[in-house]
Amino acid sequence: MKQSWPLLLLSALFVCTACHERQVPRSPLDNILYDAEAASGHDSADVSHLQLLLTMTEDDHESSCDTMRFYLDARGRPAYTVTKLYGKSYFRRYHYTDSSFRVREGAVGTVEYKLNNGLIVSRTELRTGRSTGFVYDGGRHLLRIGNGEEWEWEMDKVTAIKSLAPDGSQVSAHVRYDSMAPATQMGFIELLSWQWGRRDLIPFMALGYFGELPVGAAYQLSYSRLLFESYQTEYDERGRLTRGKSLNRHIDRKYKWE
Repeated sequence: MKQSWPLLLLSALFVCTACHERQVPRSPLDNILYDAEAASGHDSADVSHLQLLLTMTEDDHESSCDTMRFYLDARGRPAYTVTKLYGKSYFRRYHYTDSSFRVREGAVGTVEYKLNNGLIVSRTELRTGRSTGFVYDGGRHLLRIGNGEEWEWEMDKVTAIKSLAPDGSQVSAHVRYDSMAPATQMGFIELLSWQWGRRDLIPFMALGYFGELPVGAAYQLSYSRLLFESYQTEYDERGRLTRGKSLNRHIDRKYKWE
């Protein structure tokens, strides 16, 4: 039976997207199945002496709605992340030394992040000894994460993120920015938290632990073979992120800053 060309085109798009979907790269930091699983199982923790930085509510229309609260200590460092899911609270605590901080990250156990001049320069799983380095340029721009992720910069914007696909090949994701959005780093931080699969690192990104991130609302990662991931962001009058939506995953996040 003869098929019309629009139907053939749609079929080709579906096949190309489905084939390439298996080749979406994973970040070297994407090793936590879920924040609640990564957090400790304490029933309670005293956060009354801490400063609340941010409350983030995430609504997955298909399964759950959970809330994360990020707290700072007296020195302005991330101290606790509290995740509430299905009525139960999970706590992740950060333990600091002069040159690092440690935190439990799910099945991999305790992980140490080394600091140098206010930047995270390495991440080491203490149980396995597996380590991932972070390389910056003189302008405190992140260039590379381990051997699996590289950032390409043009002036003050990251234009592409190169990562390793599951089959070992390198895949480039080109970053698109919204020129009409406020000049803020939070748009890129929102996109990066999806790319890394790490909501718990949002306060560290916002406070500069990963260097000078691009100023501009990044809204799309475009891969080859017609695959892309798109995000929508909203901001308040001070340019702070108030809402972020993943259009591909149908997940809606709301941000409340203190």
